[in-house]
Amino acid sequence: MKTPLLELQDIHKIFGRNIVHQGISFDVFPGERVGLLGSSGTGKSVLLRSIIGLEYITKGKIYFNSQRIDNLSEKELTKIRTKISYSFQSGALFDSMNVFENLAFPLFEHTNDTLEEVEARIDKMLQEVDLSHAKFLMPSDLSGGMQKRIGMARSMILSPEIILYDEPTAGLDPSNTVNVVELMKRFSSSGVTSIFVSHDIPAIQEFCDRVIILDKGRVVFDNDISAFNNSNDPIVRRFLIAEGFKHANQTT
Repeated sequence: MKTPLLELQDIHKIFGRNIVHQGISFDVFPGERVGLLGSSGTGKSVLLRSIIGLEYITKGKIYFNSQRIDNLSEKELTKIRTKISYSFQSGALFDSMNVFENLAFPLFEHTNDTLEEVEARIDKMLQEVDLSHAKFLMPSDLSGGMQKRIGMARSMILSPEIILYDEPTAGLDPSNTVNVVELMKRFSSSGVTSIFVSHDIPAIQEFCDRVIILDKGRVVFDNDISAFNNSNDPIVRRFLIAEGFKHANQTT
């Protein structure tokens, strides 16, 4: 039997009087590509941030490689964040640094690589995301799609075991959406495990092999992509029908 890479056990999260999570539990196994769906306000991004300690859970346990991580100090979490990487929705690049410097930052922070080794790793990663020409551009010189791809490159530069994608296709045109999903596939093919938060149902269907749906603070669906596509569950159908209406409106 496979050992989970990531385990969430009975996760609760409360902000004041706002109950966000009410006992979320699921495992993620090595190499999986998990889509995390839910209506706005269901705490999908909060859950991602909780996994790497940017939010502290109210109750529950989180394990990575069988090590409990929700109770670690900020210093201890630094090491975990080299293995569990967060790809922010906006790209979250440092405005005052060019592309090379943005990608070099985590390498200088977390490795003992020489400047030559750092440059070689960055050149290879920029080739991977098809942006070699952008090496010395500033974030302000990049399109929204390019910023997201550079942000994704930075999330992958330390060769993590898991990437947490927080709506990477949000706000992109169809062409850039395809580019981002293809890039995620490329990263996945190297063995990296993925959790993909999105409202983009076609992207979920294209990339994920499993779908989890959150509703009212709980997991209400957890199954493979085939079961998701063919489900008669009213909550699942709500997402699929909404996507159908969206497509119909775009083509009329």
